[in-house]
Amino acid sequence: MDSKSLRLRLLLAAIVAIGVALSLSGVMLSRLFAQHIETRELAELENHQNQIIASLTLQPGSTIEVSPPPADPRFSTPHGGLYWQIDLPTGQRERSRSLWEAELILPPDHVPDGTRHRHTIAGPANQRVLALERGLTVGPDNAPVSIRIAVAVDLNEMNAAIAGFQRVVWVSLSILGLALVLASLGQVYVGLRPFERLRIALKRVHSGEAGHVSGDFVSEVQPLVDDVNALLDRESLNRQRARERAADLAHGFKTPLAVLSAVARELSRDGRSEAAREINAQIDLMGRHVTSEIARARTVGATSIRRNAVPVKPIADKIVVALGRISADRGLHWSVTIPPATAFAGDENDLLELLGNLADNAAKWARSRVNISASQTDQGLVIRVSDDGHGIPPGSEHEVILRGRRLDESTDGSGLGLSIVAKIVEAYKGKIVLGKSATGGLEVTITL
Repeated sequence: MDSKSLRLRLLLAAIVAIGVALSLSGVMLSRLFAQHIETRELAELENHQNQIIASLTLQPGSTIEVSPPPADPRFSTPHGGLYWQIDLPTGQRERSRSLWEAELILPPDHVPDGTRHRHTIAGPANQRVLALERGLTVGPDNAPVSIRIAVAVDLNEMNAAIAGFQRVVWVSLSILGLALVLASLGQVYVGLRPFERLRIALKRVHSGEAGHVSGDFVSEVQPLVDDVNALLDRESLNRQRARERAADLAHGFKTPLAVLSAVARELSRDGRSEAAREINAQIDLMGRHVTSEIARARTVGATSIRRNAVPVKPIADKIVVALGRISADRGLHWSVTIPPATAFAGDENDLLELLGNLADNAAKWARSRVNISASQTDQGLVIRVSDDGHGIPPGSEHEVILRGRRLDESTDGSGLGLSIVAKIVEAYKGKIVLGKSATGGLEVTITL
């Protein structure tokens, strides 16, 4: 997929957005669950702590007895995961059986009477425990005793619960993310479908199958369709105006050139041949310029967005009939090899101008034969026109085309045939190649 593709960019944006949103959701859910587990464990520890306080008995000699002990069996199981410990001012410690020979080493902080502190400390058997510590004063008013009561739970169980929850969350979010990415892919495909339909409609206009972009488009795309159709209408109108101006130009020059030609003939009859030749030379030069500019104006349709599918064979047959009559006295043989389905994506007048100039040029130089062929290839429309004349000097093909020089300076005509053809080919972004034909003459190959 192209890096400049809108579909790719939308899909990547959706993937990034989904990934970020689900990642943040996973982190937040994990943290909330961990906080919930910790809050629940602290509440349970506080409950155990209250049970122990309710069972406290201060014995003579400032000793402490917990009777009855907490009912949870983990307090009685060595390293059972639930522990309690009471620190006395004398340094004496009362411990649950579950601590066995270990002790809970609490931080040396001051815990005021009735307040609770939570700690994460080392427990027995290399455990990490969550401890809830409370300061308490017991005994008579004349002999109070300050004690520290700590209840702790093994963090491994809590961490295991959190890890299990996180696994479920991340697996669920991954499945959800995959589903959302697939949904985004479908959304992007459906959302960009009108542009694909627009591209197909424009392709039909470009190939000449349709004159306007037609179809039922969504409201976001319809203004673009309307603008394109308006552009097509304006372009068609401008093309028609250009052709009309070219026709007006040709008609406007026709009478003045005819008058000048008549003046040249009168000068020649009066014996002023030099002046007559100069006028005829200028008439010829003006005719070349006019013909060239008219040809340029006529190829305005070559750059048109809207192109018609023009069958090539009927145009070629029409040209061969016309030129065959002109060259009937020479006995030229014309060969036209063009499949009926071969079409030119452009203006009919451009194709007529192109084939007409090529065929006329070939007829001037041919000894006995002119071949015209055309075919559709992967590169486009390929047109070949060849003759059996003497051809052009080897190595001069590209030079002649680039300079637009006359190839028929010794023959009658304006000498602008191949130059006009080159301009038409250039307007259609095509390619023209001059080479030697199989019969020894010139072969012109055009790819459009």
